[in-house]
Amino acid sequence: MTTEEFKKIYIQHGKNSMIAAIIGMIVCFGGGITLLALDFNIYLACGFIGLGLIASLGLYKNIQHKKDIETGVNPVLKGIESGNSDYIKWFYVSELVNEKDHNIRSYQFNAYSEKKIVLMFAMDGHKQAYEAMDLFTEKFPQAQKGYSEEIRKEMVATYKYKFHNQEYKGIEEK
Repeated sequence: MTTEEFKKIYIQHGKNSMIAAIIGMIVCFGGGITLLALDFNIYLACGFIGLGLIASLGLYKNIQHKKDIETGVNPVLKGIESGNSDYIKWFYVSELVNEKDHNIRSYQFNAYSEKKIVLMFAMDGHKQAYEAMDLFTEKFPQAQKGYSEEIRKEMVATYKYKFHNQEYKGIEEK
């Protein structure tokens, strides 16, 4: 995978997130206003409006992300293009397996800087995920590659990363 191919995937992920945030805003605000107009339940209506506000925050973050990409200040792309091999400290791919049908799998690419997670997005398949791993191995040779419980503990101790799901598993190396 080339840097340009990765940029296209990264930019498309941002566009998909923006569309999801817009749809979420429309559904939630529309639902909340409809429930208020129908005098259905004030608490339910306020809940929908609250979800609309959260979707608005998501849209705002996506607009910032798009602006950073367009102006060239996005730190991930800047690190890849400039050869700042110190920006990414750890990256891995997670394989998510459907509980009901183990043949359905999705792949998620994750990358962390010194302070926080900077990338977390779905890949089209096993091949694309490993191509991204190869690109990051080339661009960020000093970073920890792959996921294991030992690496996770080391990264948490070193950089104080926070994990929302402690059961999260990365896929094995090639």
